[in-house]
Amino acid sequence: MNSLFLFTDSEIAAAVPTPEGVHIRLSAAHVVQSNPAISEKSIEGFSQGVELVLPGVQLDKPATDLIGRLSQGRIRINGQWSPSIPLPHTHSGPTKLELSFANQSFLALEAEGMECRFEGEPNFHESMVC
Repeated sequence: MNSLFLFTDSEIAAAVPTPEGVHIRLSAAHVVQSNPAISEKSIEGFSQGVELVLPGVQLDKPATDLIGRLSQGRIRINGQWSPSIPLPHTHSGPTKLELSFANQSFLALEAEGMECRFEGEPNFHESMVC
């Protein structure tokens, strides 16, 4: 099963500064799952307990401003911008993250790398929106 994390419509629970960098916890990560061996159809839904770890960067605004639904987001890895990343995924090297929140807040970070992972067991809940 392949999982793709999309920034748009995901929801951030907390952005926590650490001595190593910034740790972003998502309460709901917008995820698309597919299994090319079984079907070409992908399934859209949400996963809980997803986190982004960004080493070598610090927040330039209060973490309390960085909570809520994302209206848009993108990441630049290896010089390429993308609105999504595989879940899980690790990248070592320059990484730029831009997040626009539904509350009009904006966050831009330039990190030394990025890890997108589950805090606990991987999970997925199919969206029931028609």
